[in-house]
Amino acid sequence: LLQQRGYRTICVHPYPASFYKRDKLFPMLGFDQFVDISEFEVVTKQHKGDCHFVGDEVVADKVLELLGQESEQPTFVFVITMENHGPLHWETVGPSDRTRFFDAPLSPDFDDLVAYTRHLANADAMFGQLAERLIRHDRSAVLCIYGDHVPIMPTVYAAAGEPDGLTDYVIWRPPGQGMQHAPAQRDEIRPVETLADDILHAAFAPNA
Repeated sequence: LLQQRGYRTICVHPYPASFYKRDKLFPMLGFDQFVDISEFEVVTKQHKGDCHFVGDEVVADKVLELLGQESEQPTFVFVITMENHGPLHWETVGPSDRTRFFDAPLSPDFDDLVAYTRHLANADAMFGQLAERLIRHDRSAVLCIYGDHVPIMPTVYAAAGEPDGLTDYVIWRPPGQGMQHAPAQRDEIRPVETLADDILHAAFAPNA
């Protein structure tokens, strides 16, 4: 739909584009460009972050680079991050990680949760970078953040119980672009399947 409306449509995913045949599927979905792991290899050797995949800080730099390119077209960037994907048990956590994020002692059963929380902090920093850039952007913008599934942490769930499988999402526009007077709302009813409609409404409704 966005491609038909004249948007430049880009997918950013720091993993091989051929995985799950995304290199074939995403053009069929309407993406003009796929930025995969091949465009991150040089910078990843310099700064990978504290994970086994490309860090969110590096991904944010790539998105900001794309947004900074001169284009008469509006731009849609769909980003699939990898930093907090896991397997989290491949990682090590130390006492400083535990005290940074938790105010009570944790057993080793929760090491995966400590690692995941560390990645969430990096994700928050990435969202802040993007939001700051969109505030200074000379065009209207919409930022949507969502998780496609809960993290895989079997030892944590064995100790604390299984999650319900629901993931949160947020839709945000910079102040002055139609939503500054609307209070933040938490909708417990609308499922993530409606997310595309919600994003389009935020982007195109006159008084979104």
